[in-house]
Amino acid sequence: MNLTNKTLIVTGVSSGIGAELARVARFQGARVIGIDRHEPQLTVDSFFQADLADPKNIDALIERLPKQIDGLCNIAGVPGTAPVQAVAQVNYLGLRHLTQRLLPRISPGGSIVNIASILGSQWPERLELHKALAATESYSEGRSGWRPIRSPMKPATSISRKR
Repeated sequence: MNLTNKTLIVTGVSSGIGAELARVARFQGARVIGIDRHEPQLTVDSFFQADLADPKNIDALIERLPKQIDGLCNIAGVPGTAPVQAVAQVNYLGLRHLTQRLLPRISPGGSIVNIASILGSQWPERLELHKALAATESYSEGRSGWRPIRSPMKPATSISRKR
């Protein structure tokens, strides 16, 4: 995949998978627009501080983003140890709201990447979290032309260490 001169929006850009994705994408020539609650320590082309748990915050953010993008990487998330409502609000509802608002701006041939945890252990105790995460995958699969890709990896990120 050639990322030269492609504009990517990366949520969760301040740490973990989001930070690494932004670093690699910039190295490969992409223009990276980062979104996070916390300012990243790495260099991105533009950064917007936003809370993806708040639809009004997302709506205000949309007005500041480019009119055309080549990719949206929904990496932001809260750990499964957070309250169920927070997990659902950020990891699914915020992701969905941001994606729906940005769909008209994605170039033909552009891509959307959604990262979702499966919280593989202790699922009976975390059933409500699994429902929220299943909704994220179902949303991805329900969009025409989307190619869901499942990865069984467990990355060593700060969010995975909080479990």
